[in-house]
Amino acid sequence: MVNCIIIDDDEVQRQLIAGFVEEIDYLNLIGSYNNPVKALGILQSEQIDLILLDVEMPKMSGIDFLKSISFHGDVVLITSSETYAAKAFEFEVADYLVKPVPYSRFVKSMERLHKKKTQNRSSK
Repeated sequence: MVNCIIIDDDEVQRQLIAGFVEEIDYLNLIGSYNNPVKALGILQSEQIDLILLDVEMPKMSGIDFLKSISFHGDVVLITSSETYAAKAFEFEVADYLVKPVPYSRFVKSMERLHKKKTQNRSSK
């Protein structure tokens, strides 16, 4: 099971991505947050494997959030702008999805992450 959280200031986008997560058996949505500051506590109290993170948010950008945390799981950036892609890969994000995210593209991203994790486990 992959424990994940969603961080996005847009309520509609959070609900859309949460619906996508619910459709995938191996994903377990732990929480959904409208800003990164609210998500800090859950990162300290729960085992989170995946962060689905918006970039452009008013209180703290997704990039600033990544700079401020020490996280050893996967991060998938979900944003309406392609301009952050190069910066995102400085943080070794697992994927970069552009809004509006088609369900098929979300599934492809999650399958790639799941395959990578499965291969890593079997090689250990």
